[in-house]
Amino acid sequence: MGTTLAFCGAYNLAGSLIHHPNDHAAAFDAYERRMRPVVDRAQKLAPGMPYLINPETAWGVWMLHAIVFVLGWSGLMNLLVRFKGPPANTVPVEEYGFKQLPEWMESADGEFSPRKSDSATTFGSDTISGEKDSWQGNLIGATR
Repeated sequence: MGTTLAFCGAYNLAGSLIHHPNDHAAAFDAYERRMRPVVDRAQKLAPGMPYLINPETAWGVWMLHAIVFVLGWSGLMNLLVRFKGPPANTVPVEEYGFKQLPEWMESADGEFSPRKSDSATTFGSDTISGEKDSWQGNLIGATR
């Protein structure tokens, strides 16, 4: 759930800043209102936590190790991991009107891949292609 919160938080913060470009306080308030319920739900701990997994005595540490060993050995750990926290697809995502980058395109099967273009790709004012460019020759000549 941490990765989901990070991505949703960044997305919602960017959207709030776009909707309130001249008033950061209003953007942060909108971001807080949007994210607070999601964060509260993700941070809700199970009963007895965190004390059950942070024992203070040698006997408590031994019991914790024994329980984790039995859960891992029996395969129950894999079952328990599936039920931890709310699923990531329950986090609401608001549409802010962001535009898709032109260098990426969606294929017919719904996958995103780099747009197929000429053999050259432009980065700033430099052009990189499969051929030997003049800047490569200069760079190689300068290192000799």
